[in-house]
Amino acid sequence: GDVVNFAGAGAPRLNQRGHEWRGPCPIHDGLDDNFSVNADNGTWYCHSVCGRGGSAYDLEMALTNADFLTAAQELRRIVGRPDVHPVESESELKWDCSAGSTSI
Repeated sequence: GDVVNFAGAGAPRLNQRGHEWRGPCPIHDGLDDNFSVNADNGTWYCHSVCGRGGSAYDLEMALTNADFLTAAQELRRIVGRPDVHPVESESELKWDCSAGSTSI
């Protein structure tokens, strides 16, 4: 899914292991396979130093120190949909997701 493609850009050494993708954590420049991405539920998690996890939005914010709206706009640009229903607030995105649209 989108989170695997995006996480792969930030953590290019991801390898598939079952339903997860594993590799070094891009947030703290890990060396071991301590970072996992779950394509089934669209989440990631560092099993080591930083212990952080979340959605593709959370990963973009962690990697770039961006606020939520900047992260949402950047992810839409990365997946090639920058002008489709631009996000103007976090609550708008939550409404969009609750309506059944969980992709970026």
